[in-house]
Amino acid sequence: MSDLLKPAAASSIWRSVLASLGSMKVAVVILLYLGILVFAGTIAQIDMSAYDVQKRYFESWTAPLFFGLHGPGGLPVMAMLFLTLVCGGVLRVRWHKGNLGILVAHMGILLLLLAGYVKYQFSISGMVALFETESSQNFVSFHEWELAVIQQDGLAVRERTVSADELDGAHDGYVMVGGGAHGELPFSFLVHHWLDNCEPQPASSTVNIRMPIVDGAYLRPLDTNLRKREVNIAGCYVEVRAATGPVQKAILWGFESRPMLFNDAPWVFEVAGQRYGLMLRRKTWQLPFTLRLDQFKKQDHPGSAMARDFSSYVTVQEAGRDLPVRIFMNNPLRRDGHVVYQTQFGQDPRNKRYYSVFEIGRNPSDAWPEWSCYVIAVGLLLHFGRKLLGYIRAQARQRAGAL
Repeated sequence: MSDLLKPAAASSIWRSVLASLGSMKVAVVILLYLGILVFAGTIAQIDMSAYDVQKRYFESWTAPLFFGLHGPGGLPVMAMLFLTLVCGGVLRVRWHKGNLGILVAHMGILLLLLAGYVKYQFSISGMVALFETESSQNFVSFHEWELAVIQQDGLAVRERTVSADELDGAHDGYVMVGGGAHGELPFSFLVHHWLDNCEPQPASSTVNIRMPIVDGAYLRPLDTNLRKREVNIAGCYVEVRAATGPVQKAILWGFESRPMLFNDAPWVFEVAGQRYGLMLRRKTWQLPFTLRLDQFKKQDHPGSAMARDFSSYVTVQEAGRDLPVRIFMNNPLRRDGHVVYQTQFGQDPRNKRYYSVFEIGRNPSDAWPEWSCYVIAVGLLLHFGRKLLGYIRAQARQRAGAL
């Protein structure tokens, strides 16, 4: 008898779990807490950059709220909301034509939440700045850094990169990057005294310097800009160690001599007769095409130097073909899974030449929010259209009965 009751008991437990997770009360509590989390993150932007707030509040498992209290971050809250919608809006709803609109609308909301997770997990975002007639196939991160090991191999140039996440321990200690783990390099290098914002200075005997001195220079720590993280320039010390030969020391600084044009020279050294280079730079990705800026145009408001409108005429070079495109505000270039936006511009103070700044993103779920809006709209039209049709029929029957 007990064996016969087991399936019924399991079914009862399953229904209880679905009822709890799919409860409207649970959904309301989650949405209320999400509102508190958004409010706390908005207030935090007084002292923090939008990037740091996003990482700390909405892309984390825990988040600081108020009065020293911590609570769940955006990741578990959105996961719980997704699970609640699945249980309450899909599994517990009766699947018949009367609830078709509700089901379709819930599917659209689930697609919207799924798009956010795919963007968080798989998207990248960066920028590139170009003067007229210049081109690039690379774009760089706004906030992330990397160490690039460059090797001349005949006519080819080989690169190996080490992300800043792997060098996190270099802030307060030392991180050894071994040769074998990075392309079987015949040397390893020690990274230490990593600074999130700094500038090189000549060493002086009259100044009390607490940082290491290399070739008469040192890195002077600067206050980290918490509200505009992208303006910080990282730096670090490196020591190259090979099986034979002396230890070679250098200072690496991530400053770009021109706006993101990848023309800065690395620190060059030799190991066993082979030349190598080390460069600290913003994290770099490669486009599947080359972007060339042909012309930048700007119109100012009358009587002022404030831009009223600005746009870039570019050429997309791919597979031997040239495609002319105009990029301006709210009219990006979409190609090969990448989106190129016109964001801002600048002017070189030395020669007054303008350069155009493009934000470039790669997001597999870029179009999903648009699709989800269409799905939600169809679901709402089906549901309320059915309600309206029922109301019209009821009114017609009522008038017919009155006659």
